[in-house]
Amino acid sequence: MLAAAMLLPLALALAMRDGEQVLHFAYALMWVLFGSGLLIATTRRTTGSEGSEGSGGAPPAPRPPHWLLVGAAVWGGVPLWGALPLWGNQGLGFGAAWFESLSGFTTTGATMLAQPDTAPAAILLWRSLLNGCGAVWTIVFTLAIALPLRCGGLDCKSWLLGERDTDMAAALRQQTVAVTLVFGLAALGGALGLMLSGMPPLWAVCLALSGLSTGGFAPTAMPLASALPPGGLAVLSLLIFAGAVSFPLWPGSQPRTDVRGARAGARAALRAPLMLRDGEWRGFCLWLALWAVGGALAWGWQPGEAFLVALNFVSTAGFVFVPAATLGGAAAVWLLAPMLVGGMSLSTAGGSKMLRALLVWRSVRQNVRRLVVPHAADRVRLAGHQVTAAHVSACWTHFAALMLLLGGGLLLGSWLLNLDLPHNLQFVVANLGNVNYQALGGPLAEAGALSGAGMVLAGALMLAGRMEFVLFLLIIHPLLWRSLREL
Repeated sequence: MLAAAMLLPLALALAMRDGEQVLHFAYALMWVLFGSGLLIATTRRTTGSEGSEGSGGAPPAPRPPHWLLVGAAVWGGVPLWGALPLWGNQGLGFGAAWFESLSGFTTTGATMLAQPDTAPAAILLWRSLLNGCGAVWTIVFTLAIALPLRCGGLDCKSWLLGERDTDMAAALRQQTVAVTLVFGLAALGGALGLMLSGMPPLWAVCLALSGLSTGGFAPTAMPLASALPPGGLAVLSLLIFAGAVSFPLWPGSQPRTDVRGARAGARAALRAPLMLRDGEWRGFCLWLALWAVGGALAWGWQPGEAFLVALNFVSTAGFVFVPAATLGGAAAVWLLAPMLVGGMSLSTAGGSKMLRALLVWRSVRQNVRRLVVPHAADRVRLAGHQVTAAHVSACWTHFAALMLLLGGGLLLGSWLLNLDLPHNLQFVVANLGNVNYQALGGPLAEAGALSGAGMVLAGALMLAGRMEFVLFLLIIHPLLWRSLREL
């Protein structure tokens, strides 16, 4: 998928006769193809030799811990390959190129490009494509790996997704094809809508990819509220909302990938939101309205501006819609909670997800009720379904992992970056929630202001957010590696 995506900026550079970018992307594509071929050949040779020793000569199926490592390898490896066209381009060293690629693939939005307006078109397209690839892998990773591993209680919503394939390899292939198709068509429709609003084609494509992936990257350093026409702002807001409520998931999550499966997914996508049967959907809409109204009342923002700011951070998109000075001080603290909660589960948004926040809240409410009425029924329900105690416990485990990573990030941030508490908290929460920390202003708002150690810390926090916190801690836990040696 990465090599196919790299063909697009290469073709654009050829069409624009940009010889420098043609060389950058041609060399990068060559190394990606070489590395992919070497990896495939090595994997086939290894599985083939293992299969010849077993019964029937069939290679053994990877077990769940192995798939967790596969997912971690993709999260860690793809940004390295994605950094190749950026390395030495526009004055970016390898560290800055890696950070730019990682920020794109985790759909975080922070950038090392000081002047995106003057950057080559191929670079802007590639940066936006990294957002798209990261959004697709976010959904595929959740469906094919995190759900079967019962990570953080997300599988409590499995009744909305139909029957799942028990073969994780088949599920991985199926979800990659289906979600890529749905996401690509939705991004194409968004790009056409942005072009009809009067935007240049390159800007339209970049913003459509970044908006639907809630990636926060824009081809300009200007605040988007003043750089885009009203129609463009409306289309971009719709794309951000669609990404945050998991629209790209619904058609792609069905067991069938043909036309019949796509129709079933489309019906499921319309049925739950429009009939308001999904408690998470209602919670997300109320959460968005609360932060929009609260921002307008507390800081005197205009209604349209308040909605854009609220949607921007509730969805964890992190675009620079308004000048960073507007969000300084108490306003930035006000936006910490939506960045931590994030969008709906199984979406392209970051954060802890609205589903877990709802279950934790209902669990707390139920426990308080039992203190008043000891014999009250101990039930937590969602969308008419009873949620098991195991799912509630998994949500609390996820919340504990988030607090652990938040505390560790604050300690490292104060030590490595020498930030005061408010700016340190903004930086850590934004990266854990996969939000562009530069949109909040502060001493690190300028491109290139982050040190090498800061890039490593921010990158680790971005990966932790995208790997659902618990899985990230499991990857670095010795128990996993000990169990793998015993398999």
